[in-house]
Amino acid sequence: MSQLKTITSVCAVVLGTALNAQAHVNPQDAVERCVNHVDSVAERAQTVIADDTRACADRIRRLIRAGRVEAAHAVARKCVKDTRDVVRLATVEITTTCDKCVRYLDSVGAFELARRVINYCKDSVASFDELLARQREILADALRG
Repeated sequence: MSQLKTITSVCAVVLGTALNAQAHVNPQDAVERCVNHVDSVAERAQTVIADDTRACADRIRRLIRAGRVEAAHAVARKCVKDTRDVVRLATVEITTTCDKCVRYLDSVGAFELARRVINYCKDSVASFDELLARQREILADALRG
C-alpha cells in the first residue's frame, strides 16, 4: 500500500513536469505521454493487487488449516479493503492525469484526441472492476480451504 503511494507521488511530480513541458509539444506526443503514464499507474496497481491477493490467500489457507476461521475471514476483509484503497489511489492518479491531458488537448484544439484520451482513461479505470472480481474469487476459494 505505501509502495503505491510512494510511486504515485513520484509519478505525479514527473507527470506535472511533463505536462508543464507540453506547451511546446505536439498533441499526439502529449497523448502518448498521458497514455504511457495511465498504463504505468494501472500496471503498478495491478501488480500490487495481485501480490497482495496471493499473500492474503496463502495466509487465509494457513489459518483455515489451523482452524482459525474467524481470523481467516478478517484477513479476507482487510485484503479487500486494502485493494479498494489501492484502486481508489490509482483511479485518482489516472483521473488527474487524464483531466490534465484533456485540458491541454482542448486548449490546443485537439478535441478528437481529447475524446480518445477520455475513453482510454475510462476503460483503464473500468479494468479495476475485473481485478476486484478476480480477487473475490481467489479469496472465496481460499476461505473454502
